Amino acid sequence: DVADSIDQPPGAAPPRAPRGAPQALQTLEAAQEGPRLIFPPDGATVEVDGVGPSSRGLVLSAEGDRLSWYVDGAPLAIDPLSGKPLWRPAAPGFFRLEAVDAQGRKAAARVRVKID
Repeated sequence: DVADSIDQPPGAAPPRAPRGAPQALQTLEAAQEGPRLIFPPDGATVEVDGVGPSSRGLVLSAEGDRLSWYVDGAPLAIDPLSGKPLWRPAAPGFFRLEAVDAQGRKAAARVRVKID
């Protein structure tokens, strides 16, 4: 985040991933219009150690400003302690996650949750 906030001089070379970088970092892209999901990515299977309101939950992540989160169309509250979207799936199964910015642009992922 810090590196992204530093202004590059005009004509600077585009960023490149270092050799041997993890797969997620090998495709560095310029900023896009609207939100971009980081975790969980579309098509992911996520193993959790428990489900329901007392579970540890999953912290969702996306690039974008002033995002609202939805799980299967229902709004997801932001965790009051961390200030991050914390999702505690009620049961294993398939879910649709959406991040929507203030301008209504969306990023979505279909995710499978399995119990470890």
